[in-house]
Amino acid sequence: MPKRVLGFNYIKTLGFSSPNNKKFLVRIAILIAGLVIAAVFHLRIAPAGLALMLEYPLRDIVVKTLSGRSVPEEVVLVDIDELSIKERGGWPWSRSDLSYLSQTLLNDYNAKIVAFDIVLPEARDEIGDRRLLQLAQERKIVLSQVFDYVKRDTPIKTGELAFGHSITANPGADAILATGFIGNHSGLSQAPCVGNIGFIPDEDGKLRRIIHLTSFNTRIFLSLAYEIAACIGLAPNKTPPAVVLLRFDIAQEQWAVIPALDFFRVPLGSVQSDPLKSLVQQKIVIVGSSALGLSDRIATPLSSSTSGMFVHAQALSEILASKRSIPPELSTPISLIAQVVIVLAFGLALIRFEKPTYLWFSLATICLVWLGLITWQILAGSHLNQSAALWAFLIFGLFLMPFEWFSTRKKVRYVSSMLERYVSKKIFSEVMLIEDISLLKPKTAEITVLVVDMVAYAKTVSSQSLEVAAEMTRDFIAEITDPVWQCEGTIDRYTGDGLIAFWGAPIEQKSHAELALQAAALIQQRIAALNIEKLSKLERPQISIRIGIASGVAIVGDFGTKERANYTAVGNCINMASRLESKAKELNMSILVSQSTAMLVNYKDLREVQSVELRGLGMTTLYTLSSSMTR
Repeated sequence: MPKRVLGFNYIKTLGFSSPNNKKFLVRIAILIAGLVIAAVFHLRIAPAGLALMLEYPLRDIVVKTLSGRSVPEEVVLVDIDELSIKERGGWPWSRSDLSYLSQTLLNDYNAKIVAFDIVLPEARDEIGDRRLLQLAQERKIVLSQVFDYVKRDTPIKTGELAFGHSITANPGADAILATGFIGNHSGLSQAPCVGNIGFIPDEDGKLRRIIHLTSFNTRIFLSLAYEIAACIGLAPNKTPPAVVLLRFDIAQEQWAVIPALDFFRVPLGSVQSDPLKSLVQQKIVIVGSSALGLSDRIATPLSSSTSGMFVHAQALSEILASKRSIPPELSTPISLIAQVVIVLAFGLALIRFEKPTYLWFSLATICLVWLGLITWQILAGSHLNQSAALWAFLIFGLFLMPFEWFSTRKKVRYVSSMLERYVSKKIFSEVMLIEDISLLKPKTAEITVLVVDMVAYAKTVSSQSLEVAAEMTRDFIAEITDPVWQCEGTIDRYTGDGLIAFWGAPIEQKSHAELALQAAALIQQRIAALNIEKLSKLERPQISIRIGIASGVAIVGDFGTKERANYTAVGNCINMASRLESKAKELNMSILVSQSTAMLVNYKDLREVQSVELRGLGMTTLYTLSSSMTR
């Protein structure tokens, strides 16, 4: 079919061919509403509470499903767990213990650098503090400080701020403004590598994003993860975004976690044989605590209780991954266009496809494409709302799907009311089972047509009363209708004293010619029985019939106007069957069959009558049913 016609058919489906069509206006309104909602939510223009209602659960599902990325070999965690605290005499540990742990990791186990997810706001034992400062100044350890982002009547200011690692960024540019801080004591304030471990949870209390840039007193401070990478020269050569959505694609149990106590139990001189050395050597070590008493836990997409060191380890792993391979983030315009195209395809699928199988296949395909797109964007850390399409799908589900369902049901009821009067129960059941409304649309089909008429109808009933004439007519119509339905035919129309029926549509029938001949034979038998069993006994006139049968290609379908329409057939084969019914009178025959029909069946069921020339149809050979078939 030419593209122009295909396009026109598609446009007709939407209702564009009738600008004033109410269906067109409703469909366009719902489609536009879905597209606008998708754009508004995707660009985060919608109210935050509403926009994030689906966004957070969607991201968490993707994160949990895909968590399992291999842990970067450069990172190891040392956990000050419950047992370590108990064995070392409770918390807080002395600075001598912390400096000992640092020196052991750096000197004996050859760690590349040690980072503490711990803030030391108060000075303690001088020797331990001095050792920690020395290691910090040598850039062998990274300390932490905590920024507060909540507006308070009295800002939190504890300890001293460290300058942290310098970055190439304008003070305050794209950074998150802090209101207060908890820093290390003044003896450690000169440490060159100090990172921020403060955070802002999302509205549901879960931590999904890390703050890489914090602005306080016109200075910019880095997150602990970025400070670690910058301190050893592994940070990307560009200013990081102020806030980054963490992918959380590494499960907690995948990390290499070593209890801190293990490094205090190693006997002198046995480090070289300690299997932990191969695990720690030339690695970035993050020291934190999973002990419940330290309250260093936060809800994340992976767990309702995640230790802070896992969050910083995840952030560091993503910084290291960005120097190797990370899914690219689509630009905002391209991402918006992709979302709009998916939403539009989803809406058009609901409108266009009338067959349930095609509909669900199309919707499933569109949803898979959408899932692939949002997964890509979530893994890339996109800040755009990836659940935007879900809101549009919801609008379509609430309004477009019910509208299309009722429209389809209306069409099915129309098909039902039309066909149940004209087709056999078997054909009707098949049509309703398929529920393909396009079966009624005009199409070409090879069919066999049967035209039956009562001989001398007016003369037969004129001598009878009105009631008897009506009864005879009803009996006659019933006897010629039942055989058509019994042989799976479709009634085109009644002609008052006869009918026109055809086989081969709306359901394709390969044996349409044979079925028409069987119906003709059965009609003859039923009329003969009517004459003997009823009319003769009531001393009423006998009924005779003439039947014409022809085969050929015709246009079949729902023809008519909005007010009145019929499922009918149009073509030369209908004219041929009508001519044969009239010719039967001249030849004094009951049934005449065209050569086109004879060529489609077994000739032993037919008997040749003669070759004649039919006006407008040319020379043809005529047949009638053999006696074996009409018995």
